[in-house]
Amino acid sequence: MSLVLFAALLFTNDFLLFGATALAAGLILLPFSPLLTMLFYMCVLAFSVPINDMPLEVGDFRFYGSDFSVYLVGCVAAYALWTAARQKNQLVLEGDRVDRIIVGLVLLNVAWGVVEVANGVYIDGLELRDAIGDFRRIYVYMLAVLIPVGLPIKSSLLRKMPYVFAVGGAGAILFGLNRMRTGVLYHSFTSHVDSPRILGDNELVALTFLLAYVVALVAAKANPIKKLLAIPFGAAAVAFMLLSGWRYGIVLALGVPPMTLVVVGLMKNVKLGRLALRAVPVALVVVLGAVIVFSVFEETSNYVWQMRRARQQMDQQDGRIAAYATALDEYAQKPVIGTGLGHQLVFFAVTSSGKMLGREGTTHNIFIDVLYQTGAIGFLIFFGLHALFTGHFLKHARHTDPKLRSIAAALFIGYAGTMGLFCMQPSYAAGLMATYLTMGFTLRILRLSREKPDTPAAAPLPES
Repeated sequence: MSLVLFAALLFTNDFLLFGATALAAGLILLPFSPLLTMLFYMCVLAFSVPINDMPLEVGDFRFYGSDFSVYLVGCVAAYALWTAARQKNQLVLEGDRVDRIIVGLVLLNVAWGVVEVANGVYIDGLELRDAIGDFRRIYVYMLAVLIPVGLPIKSSLLRKMPYVFAVGGAGAILFGLNRMRTGVLYHSFTSHVDSPRILGDNELVALTFLLAYVVALVAAKANPIKKLLAIPFGAAAVAFMLLSGWRYGIVLALGVPPMTLVVVGLMKNVKLGRLALRAVPVALVVVLGAVIVFSVFEETSNYVWQMRRARQQMDQQDGRIAAYATALDEYAQKPVIGTGLGHQLVFFAVTSSGKMLGREGTTHNIFIDVLYQTGAIGFLIFFGLHALFTGHFLKHARHTDPKLRSIAAALFIGYAGTMGLFCMQPSYAAGLMATYLTMGFTLRILRLSREKPDTPAAAPLPES
């Protein structure tokens, strides 16, 4: 009788019906969660601008495409319960001591984020909506590290990662071509209307992964035909980095190739001097990309960069300097626990006419954001996670499975390039989700490599 009453209630209440349908669909898709994770990662890279700029608004809250990660985290929890019931090892807690510390730091960060929501709302009187938005952006998305680590993602599926890089980079390029075709260029903020760009800043992230993989592939002992097919993709990535309208795009176009060669040299235990020969085809990728820009897209590139220079001349100083100073002043007033999440930073920049222009937004630097909003404690926990991950990769990179070596190099360079972007630009949903999924996939590759005791450590390349 109670089941009949529950069923009647279920089908007369839209909210319960929606919840039950979502739960049923989630359970049905659970066995496919490893593949869904790869597809989700691909979409985050390929559709970063729609994810960031086209949220679904429900009441006073916005839901982004990146929020699908909540379902995948639920899948991790479901697998953890399933393995516990079968008295098997937890995937999340497998690996060496550093792996477990990284997982612990992720959870500790989230716990501190809850403290900072309370700090912002109840102590500083900040808006609950803003506090929850910052909590989701900085901390909830951090749980994505656990997705590749906690799901049974096998080496065979990880070897399909180049398709993710290719589709992600192609998505950014196609969006750029469409903007040039329509004449409606990218404007992330109203204040940037006078500085049109071909790409969104997070689309540079997708191109970074693609370019890093191409360089790693070219520097590896891969099939020559495979290398030749990859070079045009790398050249296109370089071309749109240069064409993007972002100064950081130029930094990536020139910096990603040598950084990738250094990482590949570390992974193969090769001295940098002996990588010089491998740098020749890599230089060809960069030169070909520059030729594309200055021949095929010469008119568009001239327009974008002329507008870029005109905007720079409007300000006497970079607005980031004023934002940093204001944020550090806020931090000095509450150095231990910060202002709390949800704080809206207001700062003033000096225009070329000498007027003070008030602006509201982030500091354009995620580390300073975390420092002044969550205090010294939150900053140390946040910085510690990223520092430990970086050191863990650099320590174990040379023991990576040779079949996953180029992929691991591209993942780490993509991570480094994204974190560099976050030191100069606001950290948006798609970029943050890409960052934490990347960390998880990298940890997964390192773990799978350690599980192969018969895989020898990388030996130096022969002189030839």
